[in-house]
Amino acid sequence: MGLQIQRKAAEAIFARALELARSDAQLPEIWLERARRVSNAKSMTFVPVLGTALLAKATDRRVDALSLRESAGHKGYSARSLAKEVLVPCCIRAGVNIRNTGAEPLNNQPFLRAEHISLDLEVKPNARTDFQYLVDTVTQVDFLEDAAALAALAAFLRVRLEATATLTLVHVGVGILALPALESALDSYLAGDSEGGKVGQAVVAATWDLVFTNVRTKRINDPSMKWPGDVGVFDEGGGLLLSAEVKQRPVTETEVLLFAQRLSANSVYRGVVAALAQGKVPLDVQALRMKIHEQFGVDMVIERQASALVAQAVRFSVRDLPKSLRDFPGILLLRLKEMEVSTVRRQEWAARFEVASHETP
Repeated sequence: MGLQIQRKAAEAIFARALELARSDAQLPEIWLERARRVSNAKSMTFVPVLGTALLAKATDRRVDALSLRESAGHKGYSARSLAKEVLVPCCIRAGVNIRNTGAEPLNNQPFLRAEHISLDLEVKPNARTDFQYLVDTVTQVDFLEDAAALAALAAFLRVRLEATATLTLVHVGVGILALPALESALDSYLAGDSEGGKVGQAVVAATWDLVFTNVRTKRINDPSMKWPGDVGVFDEGGGLLLSAEVKQRPVTETEVLLFAQRLSANSVYRGVVAALAQGKVPLDVQALRMKIHEQFGVDMVIERQASALVAQAVRFSVRDLPKSLRDFPGILLLRLKEMEVSTVRRQEWAARFEVASHETP
């Protein structure tokens, strides 16, 4: 049986660290640097992981900072509970941005089912270097005690307060691109960093926002959402009518068939596979659609380009063409924010329309 961190004790420690972070007190440079570097990781989840470990250690010197669950050992603690019940609400009230805006920020891979933070956890190749640094940092957290742990937590909060203060508000300009130009802009934008598939999901959700009134999209790796697919269209009663699986990597025939099987099992008979990075990887779309219809009774659209999706949405939108073209960039920007896409990538999208606005008479 591990340790249980008392919520009120943790809240009191957070308040003390926050006061220190907001003061002119000198804080340890090593922890300011570590907090900044973790804050720049590709994975937004790494920030609350570090914050949770620091809060735990500052509250109870006995805890194993690398543990994620009480079952990790006699010094283990529930990092997920501490993040959900203390770190997130305290940060929200204090106006501290910890990058991940979910109520349960540790409810993500590779931390979701693990008992302990270690280099053995599987992460995406492009996040491996950041993850190695996070593991090293949390290992160093485990050596902290009392005042040193409090100062390190304060350093973390100071860095996040600075980041909150300098977050750029992203707005699109008032320019309107013609449909072919919008299609081109969208395809070239998607050729950039997918941020683990977040960008693609946002794009599909935004295109459907032009046509449907109840479009929902899941967070990446969110096991709490039980309906099949990544982006769904729902009726007034909450029933799933249409669902899309979004891939920003080559998709296989087996993956498409499995998605169709899940749709059929949920009595959903319309689906879309947005294979937005299929490239030259072969996929016999027509034969696959026929097979899916015969086996599962599902009408499956397999689309390789986002430009085709937005073109269809613009054509079938209840908005007229000028309004659709004018509204879509802002709608996508909201979806990018909802999916927690980085400010840099959101700015890249907005910049295309700032230019257009300057060129519009």
